[in-house]
Amino acid sequence: MGNSSPPVRTLASVDNALTLLSLVCERGAVRVSEAARSLDVAPSTASRLMAMLQHRGHVVQDPATRAFRPGPALVRLGLDAIERTSARRLVMPYLERLARELDETVHFLVLDGTSVVFVDGVESTRAVRTTRRRGEIRPAHCTSGGKAMLAALPAEELRRRYPAERLPACTPKSPASRSALERELATIARRGYATAVQESEPDIAAIGAAVRAPGGRLVGALGVSLPMTRYGRGTFAALAEPLLAAAAAAGEELAAVELLG
Repeated sequence: MGNSSPPVRTLASVDNALTLLSLVCERGAVRVSEAARSLDVAPSTASRLMAMLQHRGHVVQDPATRAFRPGPALVRLGLDAIERTSARRLVMPYLERLARELDETVHFLVLDGTSVVFVDGVESTRAVRTTRRRGEIRPAHCTSGGKAMLAALPAEELRRRYPAERLPACTPKSPASRSALERELATIARRGYATAVQESEPDIAAIGAAVRAPGGRLVGALGVSLPMTRYGRGTFAALAEPLLAAAAAAGEELAAVELLG
């Protein structure tokens, strides 16, 4: 038995790996060059750290951009943490009630940097419907629930999360620039809900509303999605009122839960 401390080199590697995980969660996507600058290490060192995190499933690499995004292991850790806070259990009755009322698929989402994580959902009973997504990650600016949460952020926080003008697109209809996104978020903030038509996937339309605890603290968002075959003029107007009511009620229930990414 001894009192010797672990090697400094080992501690530094662990610290760098944890810092990288935090960076990926905060920004949503990180390149090796960005990781090297943030850690003040050589690109080869950052690359080796990313490779280990990728090996363990904590990050995945986008083959097109070469940037690293949160991986399935990291998502599972986040969902386990959410389960422990009982957020999913508390919000599920509101999801089930809203799904029954609208007979469309509904989800509870949380914001993680510039991404959203689908915590859980309830599917529509219709033969043609959108599917329940649990644990999936999407760019926040391409989803209705994500945009609803982004609209709740202060302007300086939004700029910190989106330092570049150009935004990655999921489809040709996704917001392509930060300026366009900011204009849309201003409308969302006034209106109270966000919409996304073929912005995340080409065959889906969706409407989302932020879930806030008393005092205005952002907790997450509720989203309603439907196939484009049922989308038409007046669709969102019919869905907005019950969605906003459910989001307000869920906010009261989740008052003690901290989930903001």
